[in-house]
Amino acid sequence: MLRASCCLSLVILATLTGAAERPTGRLAYLKDGAAWVQALGSRTVRLPASEGAVWVSMSPTDGTCLYTQPAAEDTMTVVVSRPPYAVAKPLLPAKGSYGQPVWTANGLRAYLAAGDAALAYEPALDQAILVAAAPLTLSADGEQAAWRTDKAIRLRNTGTGAERDLFGIGRPEALFASLRSARYPKRLADLTKSIDADLWHDASNWQLTSPALMPDGKRLFFATNAGTSAGAAGNCTWCLFAADTADGKLAPLSGVGAQYGRVPHWLAVSPDSRYLAYLDSYHDSALSNPCGLHLTDLLTQADRELLWAGHDTEKEACVSDEACWSPDSRFVAVSVAWYEPRKLIEAEATEIPAGLFNLLVYDVATGRAVLTVPGGRQPSWGK
Repeated sequence: MLRASCCLSLVILATLTGAAERPTGRLAYLKDGAAWVQALGSRTVRLPASEGAVWVSMSPTDGTCLYTQPAAEDTMTVVVSRPPYAVAKPLLPAKGSYGQPVWTANGLRAYLAAGDAALAYEPALDQAILVAAAPLTLSADGEQAAWRTDKAIRLRNTGTGAERDLFGIGRPEALFASLRSARYPKRLADLTKSIDADLWHDASNWQLTSPALMPDGKRLFFATNAGTSAGAAGNCTWCLFAADTADGKLAPLSGVGAQYGRVPHWLAVSPDSRYLAYLDSYHDSALSNPCGLHLTDLLTQADRELLWAGHDTEKEACVSDEACWSPDSRFVAVSVAWYEPRKLIEAEATEIPAGLFNLLVYDVATGRAVLTVPGGRQPSWGK
């Protein structure tokens, strides 16, 4: 209650004095078929040789950017450019299908999945090395790494190399027990009443998100439908869970409760450890898959949605592909396209036009959008 009162006071004070939080640092994104870096409050630079880039990713500390160049046979080459972004050079001579990097908080490494292999790029040495796996999430010190397999959330100590499943769908009894002993069981009733051994024994009935580690590495968050099955388009009843990385103990975020739709396709803990942000969606039709951007306070489990303020849920829909936190935890950037499904159907469209996407930056304290980058997509934020 005290924390909430303090935050409210800060918002009121900013309103009365006319002051407003302004995003700082550098924001990288895709726009008009290329990669860009915007120094917030200053200039915007198009990254060299970035035409056709599939993704761009920025170091959280020094502005180093990794991005892709198209290569033959639907492959790509990863290139690197550093401030002031006058030149770019190939990071790797080999072509491949490289996934978007995950950086350590100190910017000393970026991990990339490369098909069946994994690489780590070290800016200080300007080299890439083979590693055992490319994590989807890291602790701030880089010692804890986690990723999702088809059947488990897997944890790795990068120092010792020790690996283990923090949760696996083959042995879900501890997860079911945590649901039954939840602090707010009524908020989970839609999920718990649907748990059935005939369902969860079938791996195809499980929906499991990518994990999100706390900066201190002590807890990990993920969402699942607990093996209760899903519709053909992915809609299901699901819940957020926290896992203790030391002992594997699971606890549902029962204050948030059970939700219905697709499980989140992106989730990340804020650098200051206070919030869990996630993007979820609901399949309504082929051209209507509305998304939501949620912030969950990890102290109170209060959950709020940012995207839909001021929009007509009966007429409009939106789709989002990526989001990211600002390094100071004060803002969330998200790429989103708003549209009317009826108009797309009338135009016989088969996908959402790229021109409808904008990059929005939300102030966490007020929930308001404070910056819009027309046409921006797939944000990555650094200092």
